[in-house]
Amino acid sequence: MPEAEQSARPWRNGSYKALLGGSAMSAIGNGVTFTILPLIVVELTRSGFRLGLLGLLQTVPSVAVGLAAGSAADRWDRRRLMIACDIGRCLLVAAIPVAAYAGLPVIGVIYLTVVPFSVLTPPFLAAYAASVPQLVGREHVPKATAELQAVSAIGFVAGPALAAGFISVVSPVSVLWVDAVSFAASACCLALVRRPLQALAEPAGGSAGPDGSMPFSMLGGIAEGLRFLRRTPSLRALIGFWTAVSGATVLLIPAVAYVIDVERNLSSWSFPVTVAMFSVGALAGFAAAAKLSGLAAGRPMLAACVFAGVAIVTIVHLRGIVPLLVGAVLAGAGSGCVTCLFVAIRTRLTPDRLLGRIGSISELVTDAASPLVLLFGGVLLDVLGGTTVVTAVGVIFLLAGAGFALAPSLRDVRPADPGTMPSVPEMPSVPEMPPVPEMPPVPELAARGDQGAADLTPRPPPGPALRAETQ
Repeated sequence: MPEAEQSARPWRNGSYKALLGGSAMSAIGNGVTFTILPLIVVELTRSGFRLGLLGLLQTVPSVAVGLAAGSAADRWDRRRLMIACDIGRCLLVAAIPVAAYAGLPVIGVIYLTVVPFSVLTPPFLAAYAASVPQLVGREHVPKATAELQAVSAIGFVAGPALAAGFISVVSPVSVLWVDAVSFAASACCLALVRRPLQALAEPAGGSAGPDGSMPFSMLGGIAEGLRFLRRTPSLRALIGFWTAVSGATVLLIPAVAYVIDVERNLSSWSFPVTVAMFSVGALAGFAAAAKLSGLAAGRPMLAACVFAGVAIVTIVHLRGIVPLLVGAVLAGAGSGCVTCLFVAIRTRLTPDRLLGRIGSISELVTDAASPLVLLFGGVLLDVLGGTTVVTAVGVIFLLAGAGFALAPSLRDVRPADPGTMPSVPEMPSVPEMPPVPEMPPVPELAARGDQGAADLTPRPPPGPALRAETQ
């Protein structure tokens, strides 16, 4: 990228705005599906176990391809990879309403399509996160991260609102067309990015091929990312913290849906609006995170985690829709601040050429525990009820924030800590050349004086006539 474009403010960067537009389109569709899909499963099956099975099928493929996805994002052109993933996910989401119109069993089609959909999601997320520093420059990463997270949150405000409006007009399955169209729109926006988004540096011992792809093996690239993670204690603590928080968050939305729809039997629009208010609160959290990212960001991240835990525990014990929505805003603010600070710190602690792999490793560690959490959580929903499960999620937030506050490597971490970034070795100093000794004058030229320059012209050897004359 030209230096002038990279150093410009993110909003003046055309490629960054294209990425932002694609993120907005996709977030709206994701907000719709995020709200509608659990409701479809609950309404058709009335089973918490089936709801947990859906989450299991969403996460197992992500675990299987997680490391390879990060290596692919660091090896191939990230823009093309994101476009291909968007097109594939568009077709898969569209298959669900098509199957409903054709009279096929909707639950079976959902379970079949969610697996390849989950395979395409990790490469997109790895390439997406790794592209931000290349588009805006590292000095603008915290602000750009806050903006991208805010756009995603706005999508999750507009998406559930659209879902609530469409449910009263069409069937929930038909609402999934919004998500399919959003993936197509996201692919079109990404096509407007003006440059390839390849990793900025190649691994040692290799050179880029003519197509810009990197020559290192997939396994070698994964091993390189794991070695860097092992040598960076702050990054290890950060990923451990995120594993605990996101593992609990995976169960939050299905459990809230179960509480609203099954235990309290509230209106059909209550759950979409609750999700939308959670996203509204997340916007405030992102704005706060953008201001705090230049400080010792580990402490505000942990404090926001404790705040979110208190709010989540409060939500489930409030009666009536208005207190529920207020609690959702507060929980969203804490959760949004945690998410934004986590992404900013992880990005700033990681070299550009490892962004895809480190991002995928952090997601893989999270996703590895998610299937068991979802399956076990689905059983707990049927046995203990949604209120108890949501309370347990809030307690995990509280314990994660308070427990990791005891680890200095995370508590005092900064997003731009100079001690954690690998430094470029200095070039060895070139020794001073000894002075060139002055050439002694040529006697013949010194005797001839000013005529010496003329005598420098090469002359042919004397011919026979000249030799005879000399004799």
